[in-house]
Amino acid sequence: MDEWAKQLMDKFFEKDGTPTRDSCDERALSILNGGAKDVHPVDDQGSLSYTVIATTSIIISFRRKGSKLDAGMVKLLRRFTPVDVATLKFLEQNIRHKLENLKESISTHAYLADALDEIDSSLHTLFDQDYPQVLTHGDLSLTNILLSEENLSITGILDWSLAYVLPFGLELDTLRLTTGTMDLQGWYDYECRARLDAAFWTEFWQAASVMDGGKRSKIKHLAETAGKLGAILRYAF
Repeated sequence: MDEWAKQLMDKFFEKDGTPTRDSCDERALSILNGGAKDVHPVDDQGSLSYTVIATTSIIISFRRKGSKLDAGMVKLLRRFTPVDVATLKFLEQNIRHKLENLKESISTHAYLADALDEIDSSLHTLFDQDYPQVLTHGDLSLTNILLSEENLSITGILDWSLAYVLPFGLELDTLRLTTGTMDLQGWYDYECRARLDAAFWTEFWQAASVMDGGKRSKIKHLAETAGKLGAILRYAF
């Protein structure tokens, strides 16, 4: 764990009324009831939670009292149910309102004009029941994704407090972050970006059992548009 991560974790436990790190670790072990001899904090801790890895299949997260997971969201995480038309309409109108406000300040966001026009023309289709509406993390940053040091496979996704059912692809911008790097000079794609992108879609089509070429093309186009929308919602507001 680097120094910045340690400082963030220490700051979490400095708050009044927050249990100590040792008491959280002890509580985690008691929950496991002998299933593990020790727990280890994840390298990248959130500002509102303390998360430990107990076993290869169990992650335990302690959250502040004021930021606990919504009961309805916990139910949704356990059992996904389709979204009704009225809810989709409400979500579409909410996002459309945000984009309209952004367009009003387009003079300071001129580089977004083409993307906003593309999103605007696809928004109704994205929030249609015929397009996949999926459980969406809400903050799928690289710090919330746990990887195996042995084979780099994903072993866990942390912090689902902002999760909701939204159009598939809204967090594809996170996928883009794994295919390049950025420094003070700007963004650089990895030379293997095209291969990484192709590998993702190959795996996705198999997992989603989408074999029809026409359907794949339509979903991919809309998902990439949704990814642009997700990036704008993440960084422009």
